[in-house]
Amino acid sequence: MRGYSALWTAYQTTDIDENGKIWDMYSKYRWTYGKKDDGGDQCGSYSVEGDCYNREHTIPKSVFNDATPMVCDVHHIFPTDGKVNGIRSDYPHGKVAKATYTSTNGTLIGSSDTTTGYSGTVCELPDEYKGDFARAYFYFVTCYEDKIPSYSFPAFSKNTYPSLASWAQKLYVQWATNDPVSEKEIKRNQAAYVFQGNRNPFVDHPEAVSAIWGN
Repeated sequence: MRGYSALWTAYQTTDIDENGKIWDMYSKYRWTYGKKDDGGDQCGSYSVEGDCYNREHTIPKSVFNDATPMVCDVHHIFPTDGKVNGIRSDYPHGKVAKATYTSTNGTLIGSSDTTTGYSGTVCELPDEYKGDFARAYFYFVTCYEDKIPSYSFPAFSKNTYPSLASWAQKLYVQWATNDPVSEKEIKRNQAAYVFQGNRNPFVDHPEAVSAIWGN
C-alpha cells in the first residue's frame, strides 16, 4: 500500500475524465491536477464550494484512527470538493429525507429517511454515483473484515459478517443494483490496481454483491 500523501499522485490516473480533469462525485466541478502553487486545484484551505479538491474517505478516518493501510487505500478514498467533503464530516452515506445542504451536483447532506431504519444525519449521492460508493463500502468491509467489530460507525455492525448494519446493507445493495458498474469505475479500478496492486472485486464481479449481501 502506498502512503497517504501518495493519494494525490494516484488521482492523476484513477480519477481523470476525458478532458484530463479530476472527476468529482460530490460537486459539478472538474479539477486541474496539482498543487495551487503549481497551477492546480489541490486543497489547501477552502471556504466555499469550488475552491479546491480534497481526499474524501468513504469510511471516515476517525473510524479507524487514521491507521494504515485504511487511511491510504485509494479504493475508498475519492477526490472531492473540499467544502462538501468538510460538510459531509464523518456521517455515513444514506437516503436524505430533509437536506440542510445541497451541493452543485445534487449531493445532499441532512436528516436520514427513517424508513431506511436509520435516523441520524447522512450524505446522499446523485443516482449516477450511488453504486460507486456502495461498492466502496462492500470493498472496505471485505478487505478489513477482521477489524470491523472494533469500529464504531453507524453503517457498520459489530461482526465480521455481514459487517454492515442492516439498514446500510439493504440500502447499499439497492444502490449497487440500481447504479451498475460504469466505464468510469472500470477504468478507476484498473488504475488503482496499477497504483497499489489490488482491485475492488465488486467492480470486476458486481454479481457478488447480491450473492454475499442480498436476500
